[in-house]
Amino acid sequence: MSIHERTLDVIKGFYDAAMDESLWPAALKDLTDLIDSQAASFWVLDGSSAPSLPTFICINFDMECIKEYLDHTAAIDPTVQYLIAHPHQPIVHDGLVISERDKNKHPYYDWHERCIDTRFRMVGQTRLAQNVQAGVALHRTAKAGRYEPRDIDRFALLHGHLERALAIAFRLGSLGAMQQLSTEWLDRNPAAVLFLDDRKHVVFSNRAANELESSRDGVRLGPGGITLMHRRDNDILQDLIDQALSPITSPGAPGGGAMRAIRPATWPPRTRAGNCVPGGLAGRNAAGQHRMAGSKSSRGIVS
Repeated sequence: MSIHERTLDVIKGFYDAAMDESLWPAALKDLTDLIDSQAASFWVLDGSSAPSLPTFICINFDMECIKEYLDHTAAIDPTVQYLIAHPHQPIVHDGLVISERDKNKHPYYDWHERCIDTRFRMVGQTRLAQNVQAGVALHRTAKAGRYEPRDIDRFALLHGHLERALAIAFRLGSLGAMQQLSTEWLDRNPAAVLFLDDRKHVVFSNRAANELESSRDGVRLGPGGITLMHRRDNDILQDLIDQALSPITSPGAPGGGAMRAIRPATWPPRTRAGNCVPGGLAGRNAAGQHRMAGSKSSRGIVS
């Protein structure tokens, strides 16, 4: 098979894996063969205050060593640290991260030499959201040698397709860790966040939203959706939700609006500010203001 045909197979593999995460091992195998590598991994990196790799799919590694890597040594891996510090760097290789002399003195590489057969690494990545990166890493043994400029150039030709495939996977939610990560992020958000389907039913509410309802601050969540205790305010809210949902059936319709509502839990009663737009979010800021939003497939309310 020609280089051109093999390259097309790699590109096709990226897009196939974007739709079905179980296809990443096959995509990685085609990529390792094309770039003359001995091992590879696909990963999602959560670069928040406690960095982690919630998704890590690899080929040609000892899985016991990979478990130890994920549980203990990834946190001190200079390449992981470099990726977190440079989320917009599309291609990262050893020459950008650490010298061969420093490798011999670094505690991570002391472990790596004992447990992993490879010596050299080249990474292609993309930033999917704040503190979230994903990409593939190629590995070579010391015998195979470092990645040369021609290898980096060949990888760079593929990177645009990798980036687009990962963006598709992120939007589709087909990255296994992404749904879990999204839920965790939303739960950490101090704003109350809800997602509604096209029938106004609540399909997701984060921790702050559940706490808001339990505070009896005039917001009710139920099988039929979200309502406000004050009748006039609730009528306005439902109209705003209808506007946020309207792009589903009427693409040219306005996508929401803004409102203020009484907060009965306060005395004297204060008001809640609301803003409803396509996007699916709703939240309350420190001043007690509330925002609302929706999205194309699910809409949301923020309180």
